[in-house]
Amino acid sequence: MDSDDELPKNAMLSFVACLQKFGNVDFLIGNAEVIGDFCCKRFTEEMLLTTNEQIVDKYISEDLYVMAWGKLIKRSFFLEKDLWFIEGLLHEDEYFSFRLMIYSSTAVIVKDYVYKYVVRHSGSITATKGKKNYVDYLRIITLKIDLMLREATYQKEPKIYSFFVSVLYGFTTYVIETECLRLNEKAMMLQEVRTLKDNLKQFKKRRSLQDSVKKWIINIAAFTYYIIIKVRS
Repeated sequence: MDSDDELPKNAMLSFVACLQKFGNVDFLIGNAEVIGDFCCKRFTEEMLLTTNEQIVDKYISEDLYVMAWGKLIKRSFFLEKDLWFIEGLLHEDEYFSFRLMIYSSTAVIVKDYVYKYVVRHSGSITATKGKKNYVDYLRIITLKIDLMLREATYQKEPKIYSFFVSVLYGFTTYVIETECLRLNEKAMMLQEVRTLKDNLKQFKKRRSLQDSVKKWIINIAAFTYYIIIKVRS
């Protein structure tokens, strides 16, 4: 999805006003004025988030958007956490925003519009998906899970487990439905998804029916494509 975007004239004034009001924080995130067929959740109130738990909870509840735009990040924090995009990786804002939320301890939600986003589909690398989109997105999911496995604190949070089960389930459905991947490519990706799902056993979890069904579908999909490839070979 390509965009013709610009920073509204009052954006920096809104950020500065919030910094003066709430003090020094790791990052600020504001509303985006979206023009086109793209949905972005709107912030209706100004809010100070004072703990990492609050920030992560809002992120995994999809209350904070993953796009890189619309954010003002403290320079020293950005450099300390090495939040640069990974070169050549599609959907790079997914991993960028995930690390931003995981590492930050304070944030401000700005209810003003700070970004203008005009959706244009012509020539877009995200609207017209190819194999690289799926390969790179699977890599991003792997990077996220690897990061969580290194952060022992989060392994005790049941919501993180459900979040990743949902992410893996969603990716599984995308892989099954797409026509841009060959059968063997789908089979390999689904086996990787199944392995990632098994790696989640280190996280504390609530035994919800919804999570159990999603895990069952992931297992069945991986097994089915594995059998199909074996039979055809």
